[in-house]
Amino acid sequence: MQAAIISFYVVDSKTGTVVYEKNSRYGMAAASTQKLCTSAAVLELLGQGYRYNTNIDFYRQPDKAGGSGIIEIRGAGDPSLGSWRFPGTKKELLLHQWGQIINGLDRDLQGMPAFKWKNIFVKDVLRGDPPTIPDGYIWQDIGNYYGAGTSLLNWNENQYDIIFRSGTTGSPVSIVSIDSSDERLKFHFSVTAGATGSGDNTYIYAAPLSHEARVRGTVPPNQKRFAISGSLPDPGYSLASSIAKSIRRPGDVTIPAIYSSQDTILPDHIKKDLILLKTITHTSPPLDSLVFWFLRKSINLYGEAFVKTVALAKENTYNLDKGLEVIKDFWQSNGVRAADLQITDGSGLSPQNRVTSRALVQVLQYSRNRQWFPAFFDAIPEFNGMKMKSGSITGARSFAGYHTSHNGSTYTFAIIINNYSGAASDAVKKMYNVLDLLK
Repeated sequence: MQAAIISFYVVDSKTGTVVYEKNSRYGMAAASTQKLCTSAAVLELLGQGYRYNTNIDFYRQPDKAGGSGIIEIRGAGDPSLGSWRFPGTKKELLLHQWGQIINGLDRDLQGMPAFKWKNIFVKDVLRGDPPTIPDGYIWQDIGNYYGAGTSLLNWNENQYDIIFRSGTTGSPVSIVSIDSSDERLKFHFSVTAGATGSGDNTYIYAAPLSHEARVRGTVPPNQKRFAISGSLPDPGYSLASSIAKSIRRPGDVTIPAIYSSQDTILPDHIKKDLILLKTITHTSPPLDSLVFWFLRKSINLYGEAFVKTVALAKENTYNLDKGLEVIKDFWQSNGVRAADLQITDGSGLSPQNRVTSRALVQVLQYSRNRQWFPAFFDAIPEFNGMKMKSGSITGARSFAGYHTSHNGSTYTFAIIINNYSGAASDAVKKMYNVLDLLK
């Protein structure tokens, strides 16, 4: 800790009386403990029962001789669409349900000739705001699953898997499978087997909307199947491609052409001449269920989606910066100084974020008195026998949460360390030793 800075703030949960303070007004990189600020704000601003609605419209051209069908997918920013974390959102289930509906449409239209689906239009941006990552994310994070961007259409948490087979240390690995649902994405691999016990040291470098990804690093040796996860560069396209493949019939030699909002949109003057056959709507789980996984598994994608959703609900624009302004204004109106919460994203992944330990405690104290607090508290993980959210990026470790001591005293606390040297596990052990004093 010789070159580190430590910020620590503890209050009595019931009275708000300060129990201990050390550098609590210093803005620091708080990493994922910043998710507490985003979660509490969106639960209050949107309501814990808020749900996303994704709509899929099915049209056919008014051609009595047959014609063709057009599908338009209209996103609402749902980060759970296709997620494996909820029974009703799994991609396999949704594709099966949608496929049955789509393939049954021509049978439902008695007296009209059969037709084929020609185009799929994806509405994944709003008013020219591209699906993108926060400006503060670093290049090493962007292509990996935890650095995924978010747009109006997210799919499978904007994540895909690469499965490797590795041999002896130093030898190149082989590729078992890649499941990106984007046939345009080309990979360049420089991955070898590392030393025994070295773990996953592989990074994927790919920009949003890019068609190329470079994969570098090492994986453990002698593995028959070793998975790493990347971020989908164009999740809307991957969703449309998955739908196109799921409705392909025997004998079809082509699949529908896919157009994302980055390419073109379905013009209104064309849409008004089409026959709307059906609209299906997928409704997400309630917001408090999404917040549970956001905090429990620290899913960065959810945080950025929440911030943009706040902007859409309050400012009528799907824009990260606008959403951050709304959230910062909200906390300032509830006693958090503007200087104590200088954030560039909703997840804490950017090393440019600056949050004070005092601000984190203020957020936690505010939450204790809200109607949605039981869901918020339940979502916070448990570490070291304490209910607290952890945070970790390079050179930074943090914890913030609640604890009841053996004598019944209740504490709300936050501790942040930046610029420590040595192993992260050693820094965490030292932090636990300090937090144990609250027990």
